[in-house]
This record gives sequence, structure tokens and C-alpha cells, in this order.
Amino acid sequence: DYYPLIWSIGILVGTEGTIIRYYSRNKSLTEENISWEEPFDFRSVFFVDQKFGWIVGENGAVLGTSDGGHFALRTNLPVAYLNSVHFVSRETGMTVGTNGKIFKSTNYGLNWREVPSGVTFPLNGIFMVNADKVFIVGMNGLLLKSETGGDIPSQVEKKHVSEYKNSISVFPNPVTRSQAAGKLSFLEIELREQTSYSVAIYNSLGRQAAEIESGEKPAGKYLIPFEPENYDLSSGAYFAVLRTDSGNSTVKMLYLK
Repeated sequence: DYYPLIWSIGILVGTEGTIIRYYSRNKSLTEENISWEEPFDFRSVFFVDQKFGWIVGENGAVLGTSDGGHFALRTNLPVAYLNSVHFVSRETGMTVGTNGKIFKSTNYGLNWREVPSGVTFPLNGIFMVNADKVFIVGMNGLLLKSETGGDIPSQVEKKHVSEYKNSISVFPNPVTRSQAAGKLSFLEIELREQTSYSVAIYNSLGRQAAEIESGEKPAGKYLIPFEPENYDLSSGAYFAVLRTDSGNSTVKMLYLK
């Protein structure tokens, strides 16, 4: 997972305890390896501002920082994997993981309490609109919604979202200049029905950085060669967006020159 602190600095986390801080200066990328001493697989990173951030992953590990980069283990929650974390302030945040686990903290991620979800399969993502309104997504197209910060399970609304939706993916991800030059990087779009579509790249500020392709196609999977240097993209985090008549699909990617 990758989170941009500001347009020129970001934190990347991954397998085997990988934590890397990236600096982009003058269109060149500098990396600082601050990997964790334990070989945890990290699944998600989130910063509420430039100083306070959290990383979650294997063995229920929750790491935190209050200076923008020096992480310390806050706790290990009782779950095999934590898949996503989100905070709305330095004090208040939530994390979700396998076996339907939801946890909430109101003291900087130092202590957490479990919030019943009513499900037992993996929860993969969480977004807190504010301290009360929370959205959680999981397997089988499940969407959980709470208007009370997830505190009252009976008020969690469960909706099954159709599995049949148009989608976009990027591989490999991160994309590098050498891969792109050899046309080894692709955007893959999957259309569930004939539709008009467009594919574009947006930067972390939500501004369009490149228009890739548009038109109309029948249902199916399509590979679109992606060469970032053709669009004068700087190193950093971007979003590939597929727009269709029935809705949009977005995937986050990292471009390393």
C-alpha cells in the first residue's frame, strides 16, 4: 500500500516488513528504507497529517508514528491480518481485518476495542467520513454502513453489491520506466456489457495527468499498453480511472522512474 504525505513525499509498505519513504525532487525519486525489524506483511498505511500515521498487517500488528516516519509497535490485535486502517483525527480511527474483525481506537491507536460486525469473512477496506459515519467493504460484495461510528451493531446496514461491475487494474504495480519502455506495463479493463468508456490517469491531488483511451467496446477483458514517459509523468502515486455508462472504477498505482 502507498500513502502520499504531500505531493513530494510518500510512505510505501509491503511484505517482509517493508516500509519505504519516498522523496520526489526535481523529477527524481529518492528512497529511504525504514523497514520494520519483524518480517510482518503490511497491508495498509494511513496518515491523518504529515506527522501522525499508522500501519497495519499480519498478526494484527498496529504500528504508529507521531513524527512522520519513526514507527513503533502500538499493539497486536487478536486477528490474523488487519487489511485496512483509517483515522479521522489523531485520536480516532478504525481498522478491519480477517474473520469480520473491526476495531476502534480513540487514543491515538494505543488501545483498541472490538466492534461486532455480524460477519465472519474478511473485511478488506474502511473509510470514515467522520467520527460517526463509517463505510466498510468485504468479501462477497458486502458493504457495511454505520451512522454511529460502528458502536451499535444493530444499526449497521448490510448491502450486497453486485459482483458484476466494470473494473480496471494495473500490472505490474509499481510501474517503472524500464518496464514501460519495453511495453511490459498494462492497464487491464474488464467490461461486463457493451458500453462507452474512457481511461485516464489522475495524480494524488485529483487532477488529470494523462488521457489514455476512450471509445466503445463490447463486454470482455482488454489490455492497454501503458508507457508513462509518453505523458511526462513524475515519480509518485497516481490513480487509473475507468469511466463507463454504468459507473467508475479506480485503482491506485505507484510510478517509479
